[in-house]
Amino acid sequence: MPAVSIVMRSRNDMPLIAAALAAVSRQHFRDFELLNVDCASDDGTVEEIRRYNPAGPIAIPPGSYVPGRVLNAAIARCSGRIIVFNNSDCIPQNE
Repeated sequence: MPAVSIVMRSRNDMPLIAAALAAVSRQHFRDFELLNVDCASDDGTVEEIRRYNPAGPIAIPPGSYVPGRVLNAAIARCSGRIIVFNNSDCIPQNE
């Protein structure tokens, strides 16, 4: 069981999500799982997620994104004791 679960939500966030995922992957702290939640991206976001998260994102159908409901569903899938929300346009600035 990882210590931390990172939940990252997205919708058509290229190229920002590429930078965010790369920065998360460079963290010195490695005891985390990454859960991506995506709402019908069609700009390469899902493909970029799969580069870092082979399981791919939790898919949210178009028009059904309700922030609280979607984030609660992601939390239900988390294994970590600590949950971190990191939007796809939030790029960690250091390792």
